[in-house]
Amino acid sequence: MARRLKRPTRWLALASALLALGCAGAPRVARERPLVLFPLPPEKPRVQYLGSLSSTADLPSHRSKFSEFLFGPPEARHPLLKPINALLSGSKLYICDTMLNTVVVYDLVSGDSHVLAGDRGIGKIQQPNNIAIDDEGRLLVADKARGAVLVYGPDERYLHAWGAAGRGCPRCRRGRA
Repeated sequence: MARRLKRPTRWLALASALLALGCAGAPRVARERPLVLFPLPPEKPRVQYLGSLSSTADLPSHRSKFSEFLFGPPEARHPLLKPINALLSGSKLYICDTMLNTVVVYDLVSGDSHVLAGDRGIGKIQQPNNIAIDDEGRLLVADKARGAVLVYGPDERYLHAWGAAGRGCPRCRRGRA
């Protein structure tokens, strides 16, 4: 009777090992992407294309395919409907979305996501189309609908705005477009 118990245990161990090897897949081979720079030589390049982002599926996943198979897909992140611009600062990726009318913040280390903390009340974003960060860590969000640049502190809380609707362009005030 002891022999019968050993054989199924061996088969179970062998089947588990084969399953683990089958799920591992082939090793990924790093593909070299062509270096895309702007402007083209002989001018000094100032911009390098690194990649594109059109949905949350383009963001890195913190779970393996085997983990997703066992435990299901990861929790839904904040969706991206129409991302127009992005900024990477440390491990945080700030993305302006013109359909959501907000800035979505993804922490690439932890995988967490949230909407910009100051995006409410007087600091409400109406149509973000660009984002930058200054030397003091303040976020500057250009809002096309408000015609202003909204300023948020390093803690993402609203500080103030520059400009107002209809006064975003100095030439527009003088009647020249």
